[in-house]
Amino acid sequence: MNVGRLRFSNNLVVMDNRRPKTEDFRRTILGILAVLFMLGALVFEIRPPTQAFGLECQSACWRLAPLLAVFWIAYPDLNRIPWWLWLALPVLLFILVKWPKTILFFIPILIFLAILKLRIKPR
Repeated sequence: MNVGRLRFSNNLVVMDNRRPKTEDFRRTILGILAVLFMLGALVFEIRPPTQAFGLECQSACWRLAPLLAVFWIAYPDLNRIPWWLWLALPVLLFILVKWPKTILFFIPILIFLAILKLRIKPR
């Protein structure tokens, strides 16, 4: 089965077999999920839940909808973050949740790294 898009070139119809970028699909899925969670939050506001599970679903919709919307907006910039930083962020968040006073240690380090990043010129 040949799956592709039709492309018109010099009055000829050409089958274009190039696959669309998966980043576009991922961003679209994030946007669709954000809209679905917003609709879920709207439904829960119109018909408030009475049981504990319904209240948990309502709070999940209220929290996930804006979070997914922000990720949808920032997705192209998130692709440029190095892979090692994605591994370091959960560890850093765990440390900050476990010992909140360590933020006083991490803030100067982050400022120092930001200054270094500004001074390094790309070649």
